[in-house]
Amino acid sequence: MEALTDLISIVPELMDLFLPGFIYMCIYNKLLNKQSDIPIMCLWSLFISYLIKVTYSIIHSHILTNFIFYEYTKVMIYVVTGALLPFGVIYLSKTKIVRKFLLHMNHQTIHFDIFDDVIDYEKKTIMKLYLKADDYYYIGTFSLKEEKGRDSYIALIDYAKIKKANDDIIFRPDYPSSILINLNDIEYIELAYSTGSKVWERLKEGNGINKNDYEI
Repeated sequence: MEALTDLISIVPELMDLFLPGFIYMCIYNKLLNKQSDIPIMCLWSLFISYLIKVTYSIIHSHILTNFIFYEYTKVMIYVVTGALLPFGVIYLSKTKIVRKFLLHMNHQTIHFDIFDDVIDYEKKTIMKLYLKADDYYYIGTFSLKEEKGRDSYIALIDYAKIKKANDDIIFRPDYPSSILINLNDIEYIELAYSTGSKVWERLKEGNGINKNDYEI
């Protein structure tokens, strides 16, 4: 019974050391469709929880000196912070300043999926999907994609099936439809952007391109 009492007494401390960071990592990975190994996730959970706890300790000791916070209140504050912090971190990472810094430094992406850097989700992105060992390709407007690595599917709407040799149209549906193509079947992809695409502006700025000849 005494052992159980001792265990219960350290539960708040254990939650302080792990839970806020673990919640942060779960939400962060979910939002970015990222998977982390359990040991790595545990290490990051401990590190982030420690940072959250130290930050609030500094605020408490220097700013909110007249307030008394009970342990359960602290745990709630840490947990809520761990749940909200990923949204702020992701928002900041997508700001123009951070993007420009990464592009000019070493053309590094902030995402775990290159499609998130090259697809314009606000304006339409036209894709040409060249298939392996086939004499045709598909062209259409990007609609959706999966998040399963090489086993993912890409969905196109307003699409057509085109011969590679002479660009003749083999098939273009005259009814509402979409097509799903697996990444494993694709050799390479060409993308074209609408005029005023912020994604294209960011890409060409990062590569020192100043002409607009490539826009459609």
